[in-house]
Amino acid sequence: DLRMSRGLGDVYKRQVMFIPAGAGLLESWGVLQPIWLPVCIITVATTVIVMAVTGRVTQAIIRAEKKKKEGKQA
Repeated sequence: DLRMSRGLGDVYKRQVMFIPAGAGLLESWGVLQPIWLPVCIITVATTVIVMAVTGRVTQAIIRAEKKKKEGKQA
């Protein structure tokens, strides 16, 4: 399937884009070494917060759309 093969190609392109960033991190490890733990904790915490807020906003939008539909049907 053409769409599937194109989608996989996009995934591989994205992976290749991370190689320079990873190499840069390795190159500057001396600077990052003292702060890697706080950076990891902050990254995990903000990821969880963003996921929670996104979920709540999505739920609110879905509820509002349902109420709007129910109001039109009545």
